[in-house]
Amino acid sequence: PAQALVDRHGVPEDHARVLGDEPTLAMLFAGAVALGAAPRTASRLVVDELRRAGEGTVDPASLADVAGRLDRGEITGGGVRILLVGLMAGGTVDGLVAEHGLGSADGEEVGALVDAVLQEFPAEAARLRAGEQKVMGFLVGQIMRRAGGSADGKAVREALLART
Repeated sequence: PAQALVDRHGVPEDHARVLGDEPTLAMLFAGAVALGAAPRTASRLVVDELRRAGEGTVDPASLADVAGRLDRGEITGGGVRILLVGLMAGGTVDGLVAEHGLGSADGEEVGALVDAVLQEFPAEAARLRAGEQKVMGFLVGQIMRRAGGSADGKAVREALLART
């Protein structure tokens, strides 16, 4: 069964082994995929996140909803564990996203944050413009801190590169 998950769904081998060994997780994974979740995302959520989030259950529809929002960039990976713990406590995806501010910052918000950080740190911005890539991490970190976990790191890097 584990190899079938790898072959049919492209699930990483380590995830497939866990799903093959834990029928409850396998049923949750299969239910979420049947409801439209991308298999790789669903396996990551079940194996990497849900198992570590604590005791409790999440229904397949909620897991599929979380997977879809994550794949569409509507929530960030940083908020997934908070969301899963909240779901296990009986919350709803929409309610938890709103309550904890787990939605992703949109492009306009990210752009404004990038502009603010570049203004605040002109020397570092100049170093990045001059090609010094190691300063990128510092600037991305400043932007992510201001975003409070609501920005996608890839989008931040792209916006930062476009503005320097």
